Amino acid sequence: MIVVAGAALVAAACAQPGAPPGGPPDHLPPVLLGVTPDSGVVSRDVHQVTFRFNEVLSETPRGASTLDAMFLISPALGEPRVSWHRSTLDVRPTSGFRANTVYTVTMLPGIADLRGNALLEPRTVVFSTGAAIPNTRLAGVIYDWVGGTTARQAGVEAIAQWDSTRYVARVDSAGHFAFEHVPAGVYVVRGYVDQNTNRQLDPREAWDSVRVALQDTGAVELFAFVHDSVGPGISAAAAQDSVTITVTFDRPLDPAQPLGGLVTVLRRDSTAVPVRAIENSDAARSRADSAARDSLAQRDTAARRDTAARRDTAARAGTARRDSAARDTARGEAPALLAAPPSGRPSAGAAPFPRPRPITAVIVRLGEPLVPGREYRVMAHDARGLLGITRSSSRVFTIPVPTPADSSARRDSTARADTARADTTRDSTRDSTRRSPGPRGA
Repeated sequence: MIVVAGAALVAAACAQPGAPPGGPPDHLPPVLLGVTPDSGVVSRDVHQVTFRFNEVLSETPRGASTLDAMFLISPALGEPRVSWHRSTLDVRPTSGFRANTVYTVTMLPGIADLRGNALLEPRTVVFSTGAAIPNTRLAGVIYDWVGGTTARQAGVEAIAQWDSTRYVARVDSAGHFAFEHVPAGVYVVRGYVDQNTNRQLDPREAWDSVRVALQDTGAVELFAFVHDSVGPGISAAAAQDSVTITVTFDRPLDPAQPLGGLVTVLRRDSTAVPVRAIENSDAARSRADSAARDSLAQRDTAARRDTAARRDTAARAGTARRDSAARDTARGEAPALLAAPPSGRPSAGAAPFPRPRPITAVIVRLGEPLVPGREYRVMAHDARGLLGITRSSSRVFTIPVPTPADSSARRDSTARADTARADTTRDSTRDSTRRSPGPRGA
C-alpha cells in the first residue's frame, strides 16, 4: 500500500509543469510557430483560435494572473477564455464566435515559457466568419489630460451606433491605439485610464469619448479626465512667503477659467487683503524652469568657451607630446599614451502637450505682507470644473510665527563656549598636576 501511494505521488509530481533540470541556461522566449485559422481567411466557421509554440508554456504569464488576461478579442462578446495544452493555447470568446463578423484576436506581451522567458511583442490574427475583410483603420492617441502625458495603461473601445457592437483595443507604450478592419459607419470611441487593469471603466477612473464617422481611415484624440458631478473646491492654502499664497484645489479647473477675481483673501475682521495678481501654478513653475534653463544655458556656453580654450591648450600640449614621443621613439623608448578627447551627446527635447492642461493650483500674489501669527480666510468664487460645474469654497489658514534664527545659534555658541572653558579647566588641571613636583625623596 505504501509503495502504491509513493508511486502515485511521483506520478503527480511528474505531471506538474516546471523548469526542466540540468542543461545549458535558456534565455530565449518561446517562438510562435503558427496560428489557426491563418490571418486573412474569410468565410470560415471558427470555434477557437489556436496559437502553437515551440516549447511548453507557463500557465502564469508575465504581468497577469491568468492566461485569459493575455488576449483581446474584438469585437468583444464576453471575456476571452484560454485553454492551456502545454505548447498550444486555444482562445475563444465566452459566447463563441458569431457568423458574418470580422474578428481581430490579439495576444498581448507576456506569454512565457517554463523558465520565465516572455514574448515582449504582441501578435495579431484577423479573420472573417463571413464576407471580405474591409481595409479600414481608425487610429488615435489617448492622453491623461490632468497629468499632461499620454496614457500608457488604457483601454479603448469603439461602439458601433447601428447595432452597439463593441470593438476593443489596447494602447502601446506611447498611448497610441488602432482599430483595424472594422466596418465603415458611425462610432463612439471611448478611452479610459485602466488603473486596476480589469478592462472596464470604473468610477473615479479618467475617461473621454468622441463620436466619429468612419469611411476608410480616421484619427481621434482623447483627453481622459475624471468626470465629476461636483465643482472644484479649495483643498489647501499655504503661504510661500509674506506676500505669496498657494491655493490648491481638490478637482482640476477648466484651463479657460478666468483667474482674475477667482480668489480673495480676508482678514479676521472680514476686510480684504489687496490681491496684486493670480496665476496658474504650472505657468509660474514653467517660467521659473525657463529662467533656470536660461541660466544653465549661459553657464554651459561659458563652460564650452572655457573647454574650447582648454582644447587649444591641450592641442598645443599634444603637439609637444607627439614631438616628445617621436624623440622617444627615435631613442628607442616607448611613447606615452595620449588621452582620448571627451565626447558629449545632445539631449532630445520633449514634444509639447497638444492642449492646455487643467489648473490644479494657483499662486496668489498680495499687495501687502501677511502678519505672522494672524488668521486669514481664502475664498474661491465660482471655480469651474472640466464639465463646466462651478463651486465656491473657502478655507482658513494661519501664518506661522518664525522661530528666531539666532536663538539656536546663541545656544550652540554658549554651549560650545562652556565646553571650551570646561576643557580648558580640565587641561590646565592636568597640566598643573603634571607640573607640580612630588614630595622630596619620592
